[in-house]
Amino acid sequence: MYHSSSKDVKNEIKANVEEYPKPIKDAMEDGVKTVEEAFTQSRDVESRHAELYKKAMNDMLSDRKTAYYVCQVCGYVSEDEAPDNCPICGAVKVKFKLVE
Repeated sequence: MYHSSSKDVKNEIKANVEEYPKPIKDAMEDGVKTVEEAFTQSRDVESRHAELYKKAMNDMLSDRKTAYYVCQVCGYVSEDEAPDNCPICGAVKVKFKLVE
């Protein structure tokens, strides 16, 4: 089993702050909406990953078991149950895969 660490959280936050703003801005300036959306969705997914890393560390300390559902379209992760629609890309519930 993979164990998350504070380094993982920092890497996810760093990606949001340092890696995504420039390509999003460049795509906006170039008028390439699909590229802008792809980078924006990736940034939003990374943000969710940082939240989940923190929660997973707390869950491990309390021996809580959590089921995770991963959107097979964009990579968004939901805990305990899949949403009706992905909050990032809008994919329907059946596009989520259970990961325990």
